[in-house]
Amino acid sequence: MRKFNELEFKSYLWKGQLHEAVSYLSKFHDKKDWFQKYINIFENGQYYKRTDNKVIGDIDKIYQNYYRNVFWMNIPNEDAKKLLLQELTIFCGIKSDLLKDDNIENEN
Repeated sequence: MRKFNELEFKSYLWKGQLHEAVSYLSKFHDKKDWFQKYINIFENGQYYKRTDNKVIGDIDKIYQNYYRNVFWMNIPNEDAKKLLLQELTIFCGIKSDLLKDDNIENEN
């Protein structure tokens, strides 16, 4: 039986290879809690609550969703950025007509 190698697992995370990281975890019975945690986050969208501050927590959830979109759902980065901006806009209560493509500068 193969032994869990934490550096191998982390290397998948560092490279943004979440599917590979979760697949790797699934091979080890002693890591079933970790496996389930990642499935809950990435498959079910059950994000961490890292603060009791509601405003910061809501912003954190928006960014966790962005991370999930890019690295788990494999949404192209440009599309994921647009979704992120849309979620932040709604959160901040900004008028959506200000976000038309001709009003947004791109940092390239």
